[in-house]
Amino acid sequence: AVNSLSPFKAPGPDGVRPVCLQRGIDVILPALCELFRASLALGHIPAAWCSSRVVFIPKPGKTSYEEPKSFRPISLSSFLLKTLEKLVLRYLGDTALKVNPLHRSQHAYIPGRSCESALHHLVGRIEKAFSQKEVALGVFLDIQGAFDNTATEAVTRAARTRGFSETSCRWLDKLLCSRKVRLSLHGEELVAQTTRGCPQGGVLSPLLWNIVADDLIGRLNGSGVFAQGYADDVAILVVGKFHDTITDLMNQALRLVAGWCTEAGLSVNPSKVVAVPFTKRRNLRGIGPLMLETSPIALQKQVKYLGVTLDQTLQWGPHLQKVIDRGKWSLIACRRMVGSVWGLQPRLMHWLYVAVVRPAMTFGAVVWWNCLGSQKAVKNLASVQRLACLIITGAMSSSPGASLDCLLDLTPIDIHVTATARRCAYRLQCENLWLSPAVPGSHARITSVVNRDILQMPTDHMPTEYAFGKSFEVLIPSRETWTTEGNPLPPCDLEWYTDGSKVRGGTGAGVWGVQDGTGLHLSMGTHTTVFQAEITAIMECALENLNRGTRDMHISIFTDSQAALQALNACEFRSKIVWDCFKMVSCLGRRNQVTLCWVPGHMGFVGNEIADELANAGSSGTLTGPEPFCGISRSYANHSVTAWAREEHHKRWAGLPLLRVSKLILKSPSRQVTTNLLRLGRREVRQITGLVTGHGHLRKHLHQIGVYDEDYSCRRCGQSDETADHLLFDCDRLDEVRQATLGSMERGRHLPQDELVDRLLKFSREVDLDNP
Repeated sequence: AVNSLSPFKAPGPDGVRPVCLQRGIDVILPALCELFRASLALGHIPAAWCSSRVVFIPKPGKTSYEEPKSFRPISLSSFLLKTLEKLVLRYLGDTALKVNPLHRSQHAYIPGRSCESALHHLVGRIEKAFSQKEVALGVFLDIQGAFDNTATEAVTRAARTRGFSETSCRWLDKLLCSRKVRLSLHGEELVAQTTRGCPQGGVLSPLLWNIVADDLIGRLNGSGVFAQGYADDVAILVVGKFHDTITDLMNQALRLVAGWCTEAGLSVNPSKVVAVPFTKRRNLRGIGPLMLETSPIALQKQVKYLGVTLDQTLQWGPHLQKVIDRGKWSLIACRRMVGSVWGLQPRLMHWLYVAVVRPAMTFGAVVWWNCLGSQKAVKNLASVQRLACLIITGAMSSSPGASLDCLLDLTPIDIHVTATARRCAYRLQCENLWLSPAVPGSHARITSVVNRDILQMPTDHMPTEYAFGKSFEVLIPSRETWTTEGNPLPPCDLEWYTDGSKVRGGTGAGVWGVQDGTGLHLSMGTHTTVFQAEITAIMECALENLNRGTRDMHISIFTDSQAALQALNACEFRSKIVWDCFKMVSCLGRRNQVTLCWVPGHMGFVGNEIADELANAGSSGTLTGPEPFCGISRSYANHSVTAWAREEHHKRWAGLPLLRVSKLILKSPSRQVTTNLLRLGRREVRQITGLVTGHGHLRKHLHQIGVYDEDYSCRRCGQSDETADHLLFDCDRLDEVRQATLGSMERGRHLPQDELVDRLLKFSREVDLDNP
């Protein structure tokens, strides 16, 4: 719990930062345990923990900051209290919530669920209604001040209903009732006692709201409608063929919401209630009126739900336009920081697009990727990436987008959106949250559009398991310790070395015992990762010792994988193979003294070298049995989707009919070319881009775009038009320069990818194309 906190986060009023707890945990742990036990047993929270410091941050995009709601309060509370909250949360998750879990239609603050799972479930039901020619009437509510206004009585009542122990309920009641906030502004300080709501920024606050809202979600789903919640957002969906019937059902659901709000001391924000009839029918007569208490709800043609705009017919046009506008506005903001030869370096602009702008554009792609079947939609979306490429390279605005995508190794945006949707679908499949594509043409058909065998194989992912006690020790000495002192462990009874290896043909694990010279190797097929091979090697070593009946021995197991040791030394386990290895080593450790130790790889240590040879022997062998050897890791599955996207990009590049100049230089998209290019400054990147695309400071091109009216023949030979391919391949006056910088240039023969950028840079400097 302590180590999960960020070390240098701002402290609460007590001034204690997480790093103080982390560095001194060995000293303060006994006292801290006694303090936490006393707090829980007595239902008492120290006064210093109950106080929090509040800082106000203006919300971006507000037209006026005269209203209190234009500011977001940030509450800084004691990290000692947050640590105890984490422990209570873990306890409740292992006890009451395991017996009586939250409703399956709750998607916020629950491991494995997200906005994307909520969107997938809602859109899937709407698409099913379309296929059956029904109307799906949706109402989207926002519980006003949900976290701030929830009554303490409602929280404790929900906790008891959920089956929380009396000790936990008493402690939670104290947590909610004894809070004080300190507000400072312009030198003035105010101390206030809170009487309602959940602690802002509290570790337990999301769970406390979820158990309160769970009652509403359960009632609505039990009344014959579909409802799902995400924090304080509630979506209600009624599906049917007859307009008056679905109207009556929805009004009944709205009355249920109003009654629940009265019981919980909450209210619905009427200005944020939106009703949308999702249908392809043109005649909507008979739908409505809808009433929430005394407020009528007007029907709308679209709604923004969890960051995605859902239009009435799920054509996704409004959402796509908002994605394009948001992407372009973000890039225009970035453009103000760069010029053609000044400003942020190309690698930083590339990072801003890839890591910030593009992920924001593709949010929720799992439900709206379908709209990219239209060429117009693809063209409009691709204009955003083209703008990003122009900003990164400083290229002329006439430069072809496909050539820039290839040069910067950026997957075409429609392919990237499809790949992003498939990764999300796989993640939901691993969590058993994916709805099968029962409707032709639905967004769920992404699993058949990107259909790789790997994605259909069993996964290595599993629900989180926790283990807080270990019967073995994990040591990771420094590399210097090994090189100067040798083996850092004292002499032991049994010394083992393990290793994993992966080559193009397969993966293998190797185990070697020093005392008796036992050598084991295992072939693990082609779909196992190196990390899984390292874990398997350790597990095979433990299994070998268990099979021998080893007892009361000091066993040292050495591996050159720090990642494997850190995974086994963790308290949380999400990988099946790591969990199995942990249990195997723990079983061995209960009868022996077991130490797992890191050894530097490929540094001449005999045991490690022999284990490496055995692992190589295993990787070159053949797996006995069907693939896969073990569950597919999520990273390996995502890699297969990325490989699909790269293959599609290569196919599209090869199939493009134009781009003659670019195809003479670029054989295909290459990470090596992009990496070398982005190391250069803006001026150099602009020059190379001009040569590759043919849209640079070349007389013929400048004449074509109307900025150069003089003779556009080659400035060197004067015999032909000055174009990029003429300078690179044909100009007689540049034969010596080409030979010295580019080597033997022939049409149809591409330069080596790892040397392309350096050679083009040397050539552009010799030719000096900055001025026509």
